[in-house]
Amino acid sequence: VEPDNILMIEGSESSISVSISRFNLYNDNATLDSDYTWSIVDEIAINEDGEANAANKGDILQLVAGEEGKIIGTGIGTATVVIKDNPTELTVSVPVEVVKKGEIRPIEMAADGRIARPINAKSAVDNGYLDEDEYTVT
Repeated sequence: VEPDNILMIEGSESSISVSISRFNLYNDNATLDSDYTWSIVDEIAINEDGEANAANKGDILQLVAGEEGKIIGTGIGTATVVIKDNPTELTVSVPVEVVKKGEIRPIEMAADGRIARPINAKSAVDNGYLDEDEYTVT
């Protein structure tokens, strides 16, 4: 399963990929279709004071209909995505934390492998993507 945990911003989408290897004992060349059941469990809301509260289904995280493996963060808190391989009943899980915009900060900004120019960093501060103390000009 990739990734094995997710930190995402409320309102954003993320994707999970899974591949559970199976084999046919009687026919090495048999094609085995993937047949997974996706679910979200253990949703816990985190309020502005940092207190954890039980959340209703879908309050923190939802599966995007018709797009296997895609999730959307609907509220602040934590949840777990559980993927079950139906033929084997093997399950894997991915813990997810959803935070409000502004809580995930970049270490450095780069595009095409090049560090952003100071004017770009200033623009990021002006638009609220970075705080003034979160970048240095080198």
